[in-house]
Amino acid sequence: MKCRIIRSVEPDRVKSHVPTQFKDLIPFTDLGRKPVTILLFPLDTRDVVHSRHIRQAFAKIDGTSDTVIALAGMFTEDSTQELSLRGARQFSLKEFHWKDRSHDDIKVLVGAAVKRPNP
Repeated sequence: MKCRIIRSVEPDRVKSHVPTQFKDLIPFTDLGRKPVTILLFPLDTRDVVHSRHIRQAFAKIDGTSDTVIALAGMFTEDSTQELSLRGARQFSLKEFHWKDRSHDDIKVLVGAAVKRPNP
């Protein structure tokens, strides 16, 4: 899954980098004074962000002292936990109360074009 990374945005400029769907969801005045790095995942709610996608994105911004916000259509519970452990804030268009594994399992069950998950 692709993640567009927008690095070191001044807090007062974040709003201009955020997709329209999120402008009412993010408390822009509450972002603090540090620069902000934005992790922009697919916004289509059919593209669910898993914890492995979060780890891949953070590998690309390793060592940043910026405030990190992650935006997506939906996050799994595992990806939400991964973001929380890393001190990032997340904003999604819909709630998704599934774990990575259960989401992979159901995709295999319904015959989606995915590989069978590892045990």
